[in-house]
Parts: sequence; C-alpha cells; structure tokens
Amino acid sequence: MLQPGNMEDKKITLYPPSRSQISRQKMIHHCKFGEFGVMEGQFTEPSGVAVNAQGDIVVADTNNHRIQVFDKEGRFKFQFGECGKRDGQLLYPNRVAVNKMTGDFVVTERSPIHQIQV
Repeated sequence: MLQPGNMEDKKITLYPPSRSQISRQKMIHHCKFGEFGVMEGQFTEPSGVAVNAQGDIVVADTNNHRIQVFDKEGRFKFQFGECGKRDGQLLYPNRVAVNKMTGDFVVTERSPIHQIQV
C-alpha cells in the first residue's frame, strides 16, 4: 500500500506492502522525497498516489494543479497539467489512478466542476 506520509511537511513517504495485509507487520521505510514548493519535485498538497506498471510513482499535487511522476526511488521524471477548466487542464486534482494495461492516467478533480479526465 502506498500512502502519502506526513502531509504537514509536504513529503511523500513510501512503505512497501507487507506479505499479509491482515496481520500486523512492522512498517519498513523505503524512501522519502519532496518538499514544499512549486518547482519540479516539490508539492503544496500531495493528495493521491498511484504506481504504474514500471513502478513509477504518480502523485496528484492538488494545489499546484498538476500530476508529477517519479521513479521508484523518488527521482523526478516529468509532470503534466496546468491550472484551468479546459480539456487537459487540471483544477485541484486530488486522486490519480493508472491503467496498468494502457498506461493511461485517470485523474479526479476537487474543483467546482467535479470532473474526471483520462
């Protein structure tokens, strides 16, 4: 399970899944990356996290109105999205999923128009 870590410090902390999701297991810290800001690799409100078939980490950076993609070690790869209501623009993206068969990103927005984009 990948969960955004401490949202107060605007960093992403990743914990690899345990062998059994039912029993209690000690968490093993894998990596931590990001800081507060608007530049590549920085976040103002990381909300949703997904992983693609290649193991890349996809983060919905809500208040920066973008999706950022990192390799499995947390190194920035690319980003997409800009603030707006038109097709291809994002307004407060808060969840992201990846179709592992096609690689398509599915993004939900917390905006007044409440839309989903693929």
